[in-house]
Amino acid sequence: MEKKTYNWLTVLLLNIVTCGIYSIYVFHCMSTANNEEAARYGIKPRMTYLIAFLLGLVTCGVVPLVWFFLFNMQQVELAQAKGVKVAPIDNGIVLGLLMFIPFYSFYVICDNYNRTIVA
Repeated sequence: MEKKTYNWLTVLLLNIVTCGIYSIYVFHCMSTANNEEAARYGIKPRMTYLIAFLLGLVTCGVVPLVWFFLFNMQQVELAQAKGVKVAPIDNGIVLGLLMFIPFYSFYVICDNYNRTIVA
């Protein structure tokens, strides 16, 4: 399966235009690709974003916030396994910015994904 590169600004703009629907699709695709790549390196797979989104409907949005953290931790693990440098999201301040500042979160997620999975 060919891995698609995601431009953070395009994802952000399409997310705004589609009222968030495009980000559900993109994050689901990214998490599926991350899990496929993680299996090659013996890294534990994480839930896909679609499942996290649906669980978020009954948990008042808590599960998707946890998913962002776990997804980025998986990206960091994959990057370490592949010898790629990515922005680590293991710092509380960075995690807070990631969750509550959409511009920053789309940039970090897309950049880490492109470096880890596509490259």
